[in-house]
Amino acid sequence: MSLWNTRNDAVVDLDGALKNEAAVLREAFELLDVCITDLETEYGSTPYARVCALTLIKARNLLLGSYSLSIDGLAQEAGALLRPFIEVFEKMVYFNEDPSRIDEAIDGRLPNAGEIAKRIQGQFKGLREYLNQHSAHFGLTYESARHLIDWQTLKLKPVQPYSRKVLRTNLKSIFTFLVFLNVQAVDCLGNLSNRSANEIADRCEACKIEGFELFDKSAD
Repeated sequence: MSLWNTRNDAVVDLDGALKNEAAVLREAFELLDVCITDLETEYGSTPYARVCALTLIKARNLLLGSYSLSIDGLAQEAGALLRPFIEVFEKMVYFNEDPSRIDEAIDGRLPNAGEIAKRIQGQFKGLREYLNQHSAHFGLTYESARHLIDWQTLKLKPVQPYSRKVLRTNLKSIFTFLVFLNVQAVDCLGNLSNRSANEIADRCEACKIEGFELFDKSAD
């Protein structure tokens, strides 16, 4: 069996049955890239823009990595990347709430992730704890190991088979976090009085509405 059978099956669906889902996810990534490019080309010399751009790129990479793992049928392992994504995302919120906090990052004085979450009243504590227990670290729990076993035959599953339903569910999750991230990217541009911030915000809102309407429909 090829190492890439699951991915190959997923790619076929991303060009076919899941092409609309793939397209709206691609659009969300592209809008994030627009924000990052604006930060670099128009404000690259300012510490706030530079640090925020780097933070957004890191968050983008983690979500893209989760997307890639999901295509391989490794959604549980993708959760290990979602855990640091939440920390990076909350740093963006922290910077946007008070741009002077950039100095803490530059000087190496940033509070730890838990403290940042408290200061911004972060909403992901439960998810972070779940991911920490079942995805970021391996334990012999049902949640950690259920995808490794065929529960009908009780045989091990060294290869994770392709499931359109599971991939679609994971695409929705990645899209949702992209929506959250794009809000922070636009807020960053707004803090810099970027002339295109409102236009990009409108495009992000349209993408969000289109995406959630699509993902909320029953899959065929």
